[in-house]
Amino acid sequence: MHKSVRLGLTLTATALFVAAALALPSPASAAEPEVTEPVVEAEMSFTPWTKENLAEHGYELRKDPGGGYYGVPVGTPRGSKVGATGPIQESGGVTTFGEVTGNCGTSFVSFSDYNTIRSGYYIYPSKGAPISHDWIVHTYSSIDLEWYDLSGLAPWGYQSWQATRDISTQYLPGSTISAQASGEVLTTAGICSSGIPTAVIRP
Repeated sequence: MHKSVRLGLTLTATALFVAAALALPSPASAAEPEVTEPVVEAEMSFTPWTKENLAEHGYELRKDPGGGYYGVPVGTPRGSKVGATGPIQESGGVTTFGEVTGNCGTSFVSFSDYNTIRSGYYIYPSKGAPISHDWIVHTYSSIDLEWYDLSGLAPWGYQSWQATRDISTQYLPGSTISAQASGEVLTTAGICSSGIPTAVIRP
């Protein structure tokens, strides 16, 4: 008799365990939903190279054998044109100041998922080949602020660049996280400045 009661309790406990397991959500239904956040783009403004703005961006003025001017990164060996700008145009013997002359491409930022950002740019070929970029992405919520430095050399032979970074921005449940990209791209023709695109995601 004692054994049959024990067996009955064991069967009852097993039945309850199976029922509870069936009531739990499956791994597929418990997984986080797929993120489909849009890519946010902004126009970039263009400033041509001038004698006046070369030094501000770490370049020095050089003169070629034909009498034209161009810029190279400070410290570049004589005769080398690695990372050189295109010819610097002059008008009446005086270089015009670098004024913004309109759109030179697009910059973008997006969330690949809840913990990853993606940012980059595309430069119109008419505005020169990208040389390097100073690029920062800020991420922020109501309780946290971070920034990620994505600066570096542009990929040789390409008009576009992009990078992905993991983020660790803290946030309150149900609140939003924002990502804002900003920076400058040095090209052989001038400087392209980001339009500061901003993306938002609600975790």
